[in-house]
Amino acid sequence: MSNCTLQQLDNGKWWCEDCDENKLRLLPIKAKRNCRKGGKPSRPTMSHEELESAAEKLSINLEHIQHYAQALVKWRAAGYQTRTQAEVMACLRACKGGCGGGNCAKRCTNYTKNGKCRKCGCGVNASQIAVFNKAKMATEDCPEGKWPLNELTHRAGIPLANRVQ
Repeated sequence: MSNCTLQQLDNGKWWCEDCDENKLRLLPIKAKRNCRKGGKPSRPTMSHEELESAAEKLSINLEHIQHYAQALVKWRAAGYQTRTQAEVMACLRACKGGCGGGNCAKRCTNYTKNGKCRKCGCGVNASQIAVFNKAKMATEDCPEGKWPLNELTHRAGIPLANRVQ
């Protein structure tokens, strides 16, 4: 197979007139793709440099993705241990600011209005689904030290040295 001959449209997207005449499978960036004339185009392939460029254009931080993947591996190794909802809310107060349980905190400068940490890229919210909420995973702590690992994590033998620098 040969590579698609991609052309840029007025909207900035890329397409191949040979294998996508109806412009149904537009690409957001120019990438190498095997052309399937008259058939379904294959998935695009990119070099590492092209991937980094695409991630930058889409505001994706590859280090954040790597950190999240490591967090999931660590959480699985510890048996998917989770915090109670009261512990999650205490973590969230440390990020969002506010008072509870006699403790008050200012809003963390790394906490976004979308419920993400700018430092590690993880979601920190009130969700009870740990995959979407770093605060629910008992194996995770705040990279700024605003909320610690809990007792379950210490019993599982997860070291405190796993913080994002």
